[in-house]
Amino acid sequence: MRTLLLAGLFLAACGPDSSATIDVEQPEDLSLSEAELNWAGNDPQLWRRLWFSKYKHKLNAPLEAAVTRTPFTSSRTVLLIPGTTIGPEFLVPMEARLKRDGFDAIIWAPPDLFTESLATGAARIAAKVEEVLAQRQKTRLSIVVECDGGIAARYYAQVLGGHARLDQLVTFVSAHHGSSVAPAGSWFTGWEALKDVKPNSALLNRVNAAPMPAGFKLTSIYTCNDEYLWPQTTSYVPGATNVEYCDRYVSHFSGFWDSVVYERILTTLRGEGPPVGTYERR
Repeated sequence: MRTLLLAGLFLAACGPDSSATIDVEQPEDLSLSEAELNWAGNDPQLWRRLWFSKYKHKLNAPLEAAVTRTPFTSSRTVLLIPGTTIGPEFLVPMEARLKRDGFDAIIWAPPDLFTESLATGAARIAAKVEEVLAQRQKTRLSIVVECDGGIAARYYAQVLGGHARLDQLVTFVSAHHGSSVAPAGSWFTGWEALKDVKPNSALLNRVNAAPMPAGFKLTSIYTCNDEYLWPQTTSYVPGATNVEYCDRYVSHFSGFWDSVVYERILTTLRGEGPPVGTYERR
């Protein structure tokens, strides 16, 4: 099918492998017509529906039983953000696990699904963070964010000063130094976000030149088996805690539902991870 081939080739900068069952409820129809399956074009919502139709069987997975853990004192409010053309429904499994484990988890996605400039996405993240903090009457929260959303979140934290509002920032499968296939994706779709994740783009250069703020806790999780980010080491961030899955198969989308990846994210959110700047190969 043409769209599935194009998805692999052109959306390489983004995109998603146990008690109770996770029920992913959809407020709108995410099914695709035959015509839409054959040509998604550059409509972010059509691509969202494509990804959902491809991976929905993974999202309604069994939820493993809770494990008794010691109390923790780090921020319990967590904002979950997907990447380019990925809908909030993909984060329902992680939301369910976090709520089970004592967190106040909130899923949010920008209206453009991170297809406009990632600087615009960063400004939208900033506004959402302030909204959530005001609602919860708190001063800090944590963010877990996928793919291009991770670039926008770093822009928010390191360029816009958002680090002062964050307890933890966890990115997974984010092309912090660009993806070699992003130029093809930006040519095909015209999306500014994919232009922003071209290697050595102005936005990436600005983010990577920005100093790592003192006390800023950034964890980048990525995989040697990523189908869409080339090279995979693009996700390595100097000065951050970098977690590389190579000895265990993890795909680009696995982080949305994989229980092992979740446990590593949970360790970070509980404030129990290794010192900042640690490199882990798993």
